[in-house]
Amino acid sequence: VVFGASYSDDAHPRKSIYRNSLRPKPYYEGRASNGPVFGEYLSHGYLTNYTISQLNYAYGGAIIENSLRSTSVPDLKSQVESHIKDIDTSPAIWSSQNTRVLHCVCIGINDFLSIWSDMVSKPGFRSGNSTRIQAEFEGAKAIIENKLERFTSEMQRLMKNKNSSSIAADYLVMLLPPLDLVPNLRYQAREKAPKNTTMAALYLDYVGRLSLEFNKVNFIYIFYVQLSLHKTIKIWMVLVSSSLKSSKDYGSKIGFVKIFDTEALFRKAHNNPSQFDFLNVNEACWNSSSNLICQNPDHWAFWDTLHPTTAFHKIIARELMFSANDDKHQSKKAKSNLHTKTATLT
Repeated sequence: VVFGASYSDDAHPRKSIYRNSLRPKPYYEGRASNGPVFGEYLSHGYLTNYTISQLNYAYGGAIIENSLRSTSVPDLKSQVESHIKDIDTSPAIWSSQNTRVLHCVCIGINDFLSIWSDMVSKPGFRSGNSTRIQAEFEGAKAIIENKLERFTSEMQRLMKNKNSSSIAADYLVMLLPPLDLVPNLRYQAREKAPKNTTMAALYLDYVGRLSLEFNKVNFIYIFYVQLSLHKTIKIWMVLVSSSLKSSKDYGSKIGFVKIFDTEALFRKAHNNPSQFDFLNVNEACWNSSSNLICQNPDHWAFWDTLHPTTAFHKIIARELMFSANDDKHQSKKAKSNLHTKTATLT
């Protein structure tokens, strides 16, 4: 089961009012890439010999909650509501006792872009005064915390649903990629500070700082989801904590709740592109201004200035597959690629 925005939207059927969330050519059949996205690689047997049923609720352009900033597509709250309605009204979906469900959540980039853009546009930040810049940064951090409180509430609501937790259910939350390495943010930083390289560098620096903060706060809340289950759980990060209710509020068949370190994977690809068979990790394969497409897109990390190529999506899917399985099932190569720490909580 997939929730999210354009990174995870597989162009599933949708109401006509949401058709604007589908991408035109040269994007691949509505997706924000040049081919299948990671959820399709996981479910369609590209990586294994098994085809897995997928329910995809992601919409390109989605954010965590529209009441905080309106968009024209279903937010995470609406996506979770749609899924709960589907399984409550069609319990046959969940009928097999042998079924195990992985819930994968990949959202937050659009929220981040809005928060960062608002922050660097404020007079206090543009003044260049370090005290005023820090004040604006603290304000942005408070907005992030509010966003991720809402995110955690939706995770809890899903986990507490009686049908959702009536069978073995696992949860995988994907962190933001390091957006200071994404071409789109580099371009935006320069556009916001034309002919001022110092200010453009400052804007980009705060892309990195703010995305790290976003991921850190996400660590905090998911860590407490894990603690609230009151069982031994293997996690892949050393996290800090917040507060959630006890395990009695959740279904008894919840398996793991894990963080997927998207940031580490993207940084590894950026720093060691040849390991992933990439020749270019800094620019977009498709130039939207000239409408020219690069040769050999499979050797590029980014399709446009924000979204990965399908080749990168396949890599993401492979690492997600390793993450979703127990350590004993992972190859030594996968462990070295992920660069994660394992802690046991009781």
